[in-house]
Amino acid sequence: MVVLLAFMLIARVVTPADFGIAAAGMIVVELGVVLAQFGVKFALIQKMELTADDRATGLALTVAFSVMTAGGIWLLRAPLEGLFAIEGLAPVLGALTIVVLVSGAAGSFEAMLYRDLQFQKVSLIDFAGTFFGFGVVATLMALAGAGVWSIVAGHIVTWTLRSACYVLLAPRPPMGRFTSRSARALLYFGAGFSMGRLANYVANNADRAIVGRVLGAEALGFYERALQLMLAP
Repeated sequence: MVVLLAFMLIARVVTPADFGIAAAGMIVVELGVVLAQFGVKFALIQKMELTADDRATGLALTVAFSVMTAGGIWLLRAPLEGLFAIEGLAPVLGALTIVVLVSGAAGSFEAMLYRDLQFQKVSLIDFAGTFFGFGVVATLMALAGAGVWSIVAGHIVTWTLRSACYVLLAPRPPMGRFTSRSARALLYFGAGFSMGRLANYVANNADRAIVGRVLGAEALGFYERALQLMLAP
């Protein structure tokens, strides 16, 4: 609801084309988040007996995958702009790689909160990130005339604040060391889980990608806003 109310206000001053550019950027970023986590976060959550080596290995894997995925998106930002045929997408993608980096790297800490059944804390963290990201930062920047960068900043602040809270508030059991045995176990589960997440990603984003590629940024902006209104609680 916070996001909906914030976007209703932002929509009064930000053009549909700017919404479309930001939406196209998030289509790529959401794929990047799936690849950056590679199911390791969920492997850490479901593993019945989680050792100190598993925790250390999970942290190393999530950080490594996040850096590689964010770097790949940053390097491919110009070709991706050409693929979507949306002018101005490349710099937006360059900035949004921060979302991939911080959300993926904090995945193992978020997993510890879930393992500890601290669902209320996770919900409060998610709400706080969204409130400050869009309810405060994005709204103020939009009113100041920042255009598409108000939405980009909203996403960056939201995910950076959430990730920082995960790191600071997660339980801190003893850490071991990176081992190939733990890596194989986590990646075995993570690879299969990621296939399901990729299928879900395609189902949720294929329509938006087609609208953006075929009809352009303005049409994607209108489509994205209508979709969010439809999905709002």
